[in-house]
Amino acid sequence: MAKQFSNRIFLCPVDQLPANIVAPYEEFDQLHSDIDIDPQVTSQESNGNSYYQLSLRVAFSEDDLSKSAKYRNRRPFVAILFDTDGGAYQVGNSEQRLRAQISTKSFVHDWQITADLLADPFTE
Repeated sequence: MAKQFSNRIFLCPVDQLPANIVAPYEEFDQLHSDIDIDPQVTSQESNGNSYYQLSLRVAFSEDDLSKSAKYRNRRPFVAILFDTDGGAYQVGNSEQRLRAQISTKSFVHDWQITADLLADPFTE
């Protein structure tokens, strides 16, 4: 059964990551996506090396636009996603970074988040 994710997402630029990433994630920007969070992770292979490609689309309303500014220009970051059962999932780290392409639309910032990861962050 696939995980269902809450629309809550925590983000932190890689250059501001705390030494230990633990709840309650106070150093992270706390945002709420206006659309459902449904990360897609696919297994890939290139030159005999296996990796996982993450793709995630989120959108934030005008209230969150000031926080969006710090992630522009594909600034690398780490995310914490939460499933509806209360589980937290760290996606990325200082070596395997997420990046976002942010498009401004009427009253909303639409993010296309991508990353190449060594492991699927949602498998247990």
